[in-house]
Amino acid sequence: MGTDIQHSSVLVHSDSDEHFKKVGKLGPGQFFGEMSLVLGEPRSATVKADSDCFLYEISKETMQDLFDKDSHLLDHIVKVIDARKIKNQNILVNADETIEITEDRYHILKEKIKTLFKIF
Repeated sequence: MGTDIQHSSVLVHSDSDEHFKKVGKLGPGQFFGEMSLVLGEPRSATVKADSDCFLYEISKETMQDLFDKDSHLLDHIVKVIDARKIKNQNILVNADETIEITEDRYHILKEKIKTLFKIF
């Protein structure tokens, strides 16, 4: 399930090793859990509220309906996922080994989501 934040903020920590490493902070209007929801990948981060929050939980079925209703949503989600994956990897690797956005990576992510949600 994906989650949309409506009030307050949350801290995002990587689950990549035995130590939590802060990789970001999200606030109202932002979302988390999208990589697992739309890519079918295992969860890769822990999100903790830094105060009381009001959140919306979005199921795969709801996401399918949203994709069906909004043809631009897929591109938006792919851009967010690609940017977050790169940001997270750059935080977790040596600063001298930064990863950049590439067209191939974007299209691979987009095709994976299209296949999973049967978008043609």
